[in-house]
Amino acid sequence: MSKIEVDTIDTQSSTTLQVGSTNTSLIKIGTSGDTVEYPAGTTFTQSGTQNVTSGGAINVKSGGSIIIESGAAITNNGTATGFSADLTNLNATNLTSGTVPNARYGTPTFSGANLTNLNATNLASGTVPDARFPATLPAISGANLTNLPASGITEADWWRITTEFNGSATPIASNWERCDSAGFGKIGTGVSQSSGVFSFPSTGVWQMLGQQGMYYSGSIRYARLDLETTVDNTSNWVTSGSRYSFINNVSNNTYSGMNCNIIFNCSNISTHKFRMSIVKENESVTTTATSASTQTGCMFIRLGDSV
Repeated sequence: MSKIEVDTIDTQSSTTLQVGSTNTSLIKIGTSGDTVEYPAGTTFTQSGTQNVTSGGAINVKSGGSIIIESGAAITNNGTATGFSADLTNLNATNLTSGTVPNARYGTPTFSGANLTNLNATNLASGTVPDARFPATLPAISGANLTNLPASGITEADWWRITTEFNGSATPIASNWERCDSAGFGKIGTGVSQSSGVFSFPSTGVWQMLGQQGMYYSGSIRYARLDLETTVDNTSNWVTSGSRYSFINNVSNNTYSGMNCNIIFNCSNISTHKFRMSIVKENESVTTTATSASTQTGCMFIRLGDSV
């Protein structure tokens, strides 16, 4: 093998330095401080091996070039710098440290089958498909859930008069109590009353079923049970539903009774109220009542949401 040892190879502009035609050819840059320099316009074509010893350098100035032909190779056992702008077809498996900038990501389409420990707070849009929910939901509190459809009866209550009285009462303003007989069961909060005016605990369509027990100590032609509602907080009362009980020439010492019911849309608990009134022909008619059983009173049932 031929060998040339020189201190300096100084190529001129537009010249070409070519070493051999086989992959066994070699230019060796010696010890630390040695340099092969290619000025502008010169070209070095390498078909063999270029060996740069530690501390040596190949310096290609602006306009110069090194051409590595097919079958040749550059093996880097040190540090190569300054080439990143023209590097292509790099293998990402060689990225062993650092952070890839966000700008380097495009909009790839890929499977997320193996993604785990994702944070749901990053779901900024879209709808979670029903299939993603388990068949059996975990037991959680529904205290903060709103706008849920009513399911079944949510309110049921029953009030009665505890003391009998004679004659008419518009309305029945006193001696009311919630039923406390054995077996009574209230659903929900229940209604409340003040001087015979009942307030609802929640909006909704309510059914009121009123009943009256009567005793006649004298002759009477009629008596009447009124179920009355207001939508302006007691300024005006409207008698609703079936309210009359006609009694024709009833003789003395007779027991009787009547009942009627209404359905009322309470859309505002502050202004929508209810009361019961009894109108009789004369004072000989007694409205029967006791705290032991419900003879005169009213049942309240919330049927559903307000309409």
